[in-house]
Amino acid sequence: MNTKKGSGDLPQRKLSKEALIASETRYRRLFETAQDGILILDAETGMIVDVNPFLLEMLGYSHEHFLKKKVWELGFFRDIIGNQENFLELQRKGYVRYEDKPLETYDGRRIDVEFVSNVYEVDHQQVIQCNIRNITDRKRAEKALLESEERYERITEAITDYIYTVRVVEGRAVETTHGLGCLTVTGYQGGEFANDPYLWFNMVAPEDRPKVEEQSHRILTGDDPPPIEHRIIHKDGTVRWVRNTFVLHRDKNGVIATYDGLIQDITERKRIEEALRENNLRLELAMSVAKMAWWEMDIPTGNITFEKRKAEMLGFPPERFKHYKDFMALVHSEDSERAMNAMRGHIAGSLERYEVEYRILTKSGEYKWFYSIGAITNSDASGKPLKVAGLVINITERKHAEDALRQAQKMESIGTLAGGIAHDFNNVLGGIMGYGEMSLQFAPKDSMLETYLLKIMKATDRAKHLIEQILTFSRKSHPQKTITSMRPIIKEVLDLLRASIPSSVIIEFDLDKNAKPVFADPTKIHETLLNLATNAVHAMERRGTMKVRLYPQMLDRKLQGHVGEIAPGEYTVIEVADTGCGMDEATLLRAFEPFFTT
Repeated sequence: MNTKKGSGDLPQRKLSKEALIASETRYRRLFETAQDGILILDAETGMIVDVNPFLLEMLGYSHEHFLKKKVWELGFFRDIIGNQENFLELQRKGYVRYEDKPLETYDGRRIDVEFVSNVYEVDHQQVIQCNIRNITDRKRAEKALLESEERYERITEAITDYIYTVRVVEGRAVETTHGLGCLTVTGYQGGEFANDPYLWFNMVAPEDRPKVEEQSHRILTGDDPPPIEHRIIHKDGTVRWVRNTFVLHRDKNGVIATYDGLIQDITERKRIEEALRENNLRLELAMSVAKMAWWEMDIPTGNITFEKRKAEMLGFPPERFKHYKDFMALVHSEDSERAMNAMRGHIAGSLERYEVEYRILTKSGEYKWFYSIGAITNSDASGKPLKVAGLVINITERKHAEDALRQAQKMESIGTLAGGIAHDFNNVLGGIMGYGEMSLQFAPKDSMLETYLLKIMKATDRAKHLIEQILTFSRKSHPQKTITSMRPIIKEVLDLLRASIPSSVIIEFDLDKNAKPVFADPTKIHETLLNLATNAVHAMERRGTMKVRLYPQMLDRKLQGHVGEIAPGEYTVIEVADTGCGMDEATLLRAFEPFFTT
């Protein structure tokens, strides 16, 4: 029976053995062909029992490099199982998983791996299987994806344009879809616009809503409107400027089915434009106050561009000046050559800049002084100048002020000299008058001697009066001004003249009753008018017509007089005219100098 029983177990044992061999074969096949690295360790000692081909290929080491070594002795495992303590932790836990650990290959490359270890029993002996998966490519792909997402996010944040689409049914907007970028421009997600059909209109700044409503109405009625610019209120409360451009889509019947809108954030452009506008206004104000204007000339053609203000300074419309010759034709003959030489010298390179002062004839017929400065602004590739531009400043007032200062200094010098001479002459005259008066006491009555002495005394009296005038001028005494009517003074002067001038001189006068009194020294007015009339008689060589006029005049703009500026306002004018030879320009320039005579 025992024999039979034993013979019956043999087939069973054989089957079990074959099954075990088959299982081991399958495991070995899996072990050899696995696409993960596999490392088998003795769970008690940490000694490496086996290593599969994939791990050898992954790390570049030979099979001998692993066997009969403890796992912590392999330097490239230092970040996973770097010492015996790490291995004891592995023993204690039984299962360990590391998502991302570095390994160094034989040739020095770094790879990222996922490490999983399990403890199980084989033939009554515990072993540790370590599965090592190369995740370098996956990590690289994840990094690239992250970078791509970040780049997309940055691009999205930087987008200042986006497209929206409006669906139209029976002339009404029934649906609006806002594209990518709406979040950056408006602060709202596309879904928020979808949930609230009035959100966009409510975002429009209240003062711009009529303009937006008008555009929407034009689109829905079939019109094709131009782009508009308006403000919106961003979700964060800030005001943004946008440009809204429309593209209409019609069905086969020509009816609006949808329309697209391109929203462009132009806030920065508007900010720059506003800053530029403010700067231009400040510059315009400064140039206007300084009586300054810009100009530009195209050197090859001679064509010029003037700022409107310069043309206005001259009294001409801007289109009056198209070529530099149009301008030079008005420059004073004494200044034109100097102005041309200054420009030629700068263009030729001998002068650092164009700079000159000149007089130019205005439309009113008077000359004004200008200061012009400029420089070459553009040249061709060879360095040949192409354009010159600069500024021009009206310096007429400055020139008049300089002339007035020179005149004042000259008058001061003349006054000082005249005062000294008058004092010395007065001392001499005192002796003449004293001895003359004493001589008269001894001269026989009605004798020739008395006659001669009386003429001497009369001449010395006129000399005394002249000295008093000179001393008055040199001391710059202040006139005694009062409210004075001109008509009585003029009549008194004319009465005096009639008694002293020849009958061959005809006196005419026209005294307007509307001429108002003035604040002046009546004695000086009397003296000035008498001198003018006397000079007129002399100029006519004691034959001709002299006319005196008195009339009111209103000045609506200031005038530059011979002795100062005349402000706008109401004035009383005394005019003395005669039929004499008149004065040339050189004489007229000196007419107001004291002691000047022809």
